[in-house]
Amino acid sequence: MSASELDINDATQIEVLRKANLATFVSTIFEPREIGFSDLDTHFLEIFVPNNGRLLKAQAQILLELKTQAFIAATRSKDSAKEDLLYSLFPDNLESRILARRPGARGLAPSEQEFVKRALSRREFLLAEIKNDNLDALPEKYRWEDFLREISSYVSKNFDAINSATVSIKYRPWKLPSTHRG
Repeated sequence: MSASELDINDATQIEVLRKANLATFVSTIFEPREIGFSDLDTHFLEIFVPNNGRLLKAQAQILLELKTQAFIAATRSKDSAKEDLLYSLFPDNLESRILARRPGARGLAPSEQEFVKRALSRREFLLAEIKNDNLDALPEKYRWEDFLREISSYVSKNFDAINSATVSIKYRPWKLPSTHRG
């Protein structure tokens, strides 16, 4: 769910929406639903990183592995142009996408710089695997179970921080229209 699409501007409500999206993301990873890797990848920063926040090292690691798992899954199920798929998951403009989450920021934080470097390196590795026709070895190198453990570890280590973010929703009782005539 997108705060902008729902026309939500209140910071508290945006944080509630982000938590709901995070819960949906995690549950989708552990119990696949109709949400695909593409949507999870597209909305990762919006879900994991609060407005004007920085992509932290642990989040960056999950994003890198998510992109890798998305590539592996797509190459197993489609005969699409694998290089095009790779460049859509690992685009050249990763830096600008991250910076767009922090208007006015002049540069990436060290954890974000490291993520961009690792993502582009992973892209080059996967590109070599395409050229060497060695894609069948990727699921063993980048195991799905390891990705699940990483997400589980992230949630358990950050549960208190995720759960304790201040949320104060104003009580708004329903005001029913008066239909009684008398």
